[in-house]
Amino acid sequence: MTDDGYSPARTEHHERLSPLIGVFRSAGRSWRGPGAEAMTSGGTMINRWILGGLFMEQDYKGTFNGAAFVGRGYWGFNEASGLYESVWMDSTGGQIARDAGAFRDGVWEMRGESFMADGTAREQRSVVRVVDQDRHTMELYFTPREGKEFLALQVEYRRVG
Repeated sequence: MTDDGYSPARTEHHERLSPLIGVFRSAGRSWRGPGAEAMTSGGTMINRWILGGLFMEQDYKGTFNGAAFVGRGYWGFNEASGLYESVWMDSTGGQIARDAGAFRDGVWEMRGESFMADGTAREQRSVVRVVDQDRHTMELYFTPREGKEFLALQVEYRRVG
């Protein structure tokens, strides 16, 4: 309970994240730009409920383009805005990516902004689909300021625990 007497409760919006909870092996491909050669990645994602089941924490360990890679993320539903929100940070750079979006027909579509290595901002869009109780996918698209949207990352997650 907060100081003003409000006690947040889990809703159907939180429950929609349940298929993402668990331990998953990942296999991914990424591209630095349109027409670029694909780089591969793989690892383990552990997603768990935190703070009374109101938020999901993501802990990732694996490889990206042959190098060690770690990441951490958080997802939740903002009752005030009516949107899902997420943050992600990883060992490839010193920024925190933030997204917000909606859930429709079994798909989360999240939008935000991130920055390239030279500091140039770019729009990003992520699409997360639950295939079944043991599999989900994530696609990340970037749109440079003066360019077209392109698929930058595609990951499939399979439950192992």
